Amino acid sequence: MSLYRTVLTRLQAGATPESIAADLDRPSHVVEGILDTMQREGHVRRIDCEATGCSACPMGDACSLAAETPAQYVVTDAGRAALGEGATPEAGDRQ
Repeated sequence: MSLYRTVLTRLQAGATPESIAADLDRPSHVVEGILDTMQREGHVRRIDCEATGCSACPMGDACSLAAETPAQYVVTDAGRAALGEGATPEAGDRQ
């Protein structure tokens, strides 16, 4: 499995960029670079937790990371399609 796909799969499972970097024994800037590419490709959407708070996040009611993490990444329909999963529309997940 490619590193790109591995990161996307772990994001879909709810992992944070920091935990992905640690689990894969990669520098955080490598994972951040992959996330930048994923955003450009439309595979993930970045939610700035510090600026928008939990109200902008589809997981806002269930997230326990907002106080610890300045940003969350949500896998989009295009990202789920890249993983071969069925895309299910979610609020705020439309491009």
